Amino acid sequence: MNCSGELDWIKFHTYNRVNTHVQKTLILAHVHIPALSRTPASYLSSPGDMVNHLKAGRLWSVREVVIRRWSPARMRP
Repeated sequence: MNCSGELDWIKFHTYNRVNTHVQKTLILAHVHIPALSRTPASYLSSPGDMVNHLKAGRLWSVREVVIRRWSPARMRP
């Protein structure tokens, strides 16, 4: 991935090649945790508060991408 978090074509083709050889479904998970400078001060008042906000899902998000094996032979009518 590049600095902006976008998947470039080289990495995508690499994952696709690996997925083709192992013949399985590949799940990519991107976990986004904001920088401390962008986190509200009330969330950082104590370590316990920060842990509670993390557990509640207020500080992070997860994006999943599923890449399945594609076979041209299986797509024939």
